[in-house]
Amino acid sequence: LYMEVAACFSALARRDLPFVEYAREFCGLATMLVLDDATLNSLFWIGANYYHSVDLPDTTGLSWREGILQCL
Repeated sequence: LYMEVAACFSALARRDLPFVEYAREFCGLATMLVLDDATLNSLFWIGANYYHSVDLPDTTGLSWREGILQCL
């Protein structure tokens, strides 16, 4: 299961979507999984910065949902 999850997030990152579209797609994937907030937060930022470095606010201590909303 872990490899399937990793493959889904990796494929999403490689799609090179605009940030808002990436965030929307990520949320769709994240809501189907049982992963802790720290893992989802890390996966989100890895994918968000995969192609384009993005200068966004610090989301330390926020849940993955709060972190995404803070940046939109």
